[in-house]
Amino acid sequence: MNLFVKFFGCGKVNIRSNTDRCDFYIQEFIQIYNIIIPHFDKFPLCNAKSLDLADFKKAVIFYKEKGRNSKEDIKQIISNMNSKRVN
Repeated sequence: MNLFVKFFGCGKVNIRSNTDRCDFYIQEFIQIYNIIIPHFDKFPLCNAKSLDLADFKKAVIFYKEKGRNSKEDIKQIISNMNSKRVN
């Protein structure tokens, strides 16, 4: 995960103390918008996660366009992501 931080030049790694897992996360919206989204536009995922990435990108764009006023739109998008996906 630390290689993600180095590769993207942003983000942090959280090592979970009670499991053998860790998380890569980015808190700065502008880094998500300017670094992460363009990376996956250039190098798209070719698996089931591509649908979640497309939804994530939609949520990012809503937030960029409407700011905090997009809260309900974003809730609707994420309600269908990951294990909750129906289509």
